[in-house]
Amino acid sequence: MKAVAYTYDADPWYPLVQAQKAKCARMARSAGYEVVAQVHDQSGNREGLQRLLDTAHGRGYDAIVVTELERLADDEKSLDAILDRFDAEGVAVITFPPEVGRALKELIAQEIETLAEQSNRDENVDPELDDEQVAQWQRKWERKVDAVIAQTLATYYPDIEWTPSEDD
Repeated sequence: MKAVAYTYDADPWYPLVQAQKAKCARMARSAGYEVVAQVHDQSGNREGLQRLLDTAHGRGYDAIVVTELERLADDEKSLDAILDRFDAEGVAVITFPPEVGRALKELIAQEIETLAEQSNRDENVDPELDDEQVAQWQRKWERKVDAVIAQTLATYYPDIEWTPSEDD
């Protein structure tokens, strides 16, 4: 089965957007879907989501994968309309339980604060990371996110077995 990974950030920061995409890919694989496309919107603009809604009928996908339902809409009424529209077209919406989303937001806030403190302490830090430094940071970030997801699921949803992907 095929899925589209949908990501959204009001204030995009490249490593977090990449982590969000990686989480969507892992969720899709664990649910038995292959990600065939990725759509990213930012800063209040949800044109990509609108295209997905407009093409849901003649789609080449069976599901939308999103890390949190809040990424689909800013208010409950709009979210309900979006979910109803996908449901009417037979498109599944795959997401983490809300507690995981909250835990990830807390982790992101902590990580941003830590990075800000680190950069304030070390004024000689080169703002341009080379490819290996970016890859190293991404692997470290993904391990932290995996740990938060595993702990949150174990706490709130003990019946859900989730193991981080070994191949990422």
